[in-house]
Amino acid sequence: MKQLERLCSAVADLASVEPAAPDTRCDPDILRSLPGVGPIVLAALLSEGRDAIRRRDAAALRALSGVVPVTRRSGKQSTVVMRQSCPHRLRTAVYHWARSR
Repeated sequence: MKQLERLCSAVADLASVEPAAPDTRCDPDILRSLPGVGPIVLAALLSEGRDAIRRRDAAALRALSGVVPVTRRSGKQSTVVMRQSCPHRLRTAVYHWARSR
């Protein structure tokens, strides 16, 4: 757990070295400040959903984590099912993040 905290801090330090606007905060700091995001959830979000987080695309992060329902339609029926094709670690992290709110 301590090593995971050190790695998350190191990622935050690396992100702060990159040139950006002076008053913007890096993504790990923002995610860490949210309620329910601990070191394990933060590590899963940063490792599995890094592209969506970097682009700050919430819709892509929701789709990637399997939270968005999938609607399957035929001529007569319309069914809504849970997305099965997603990274299990990211889905579990988002589940625990939502459960702790």
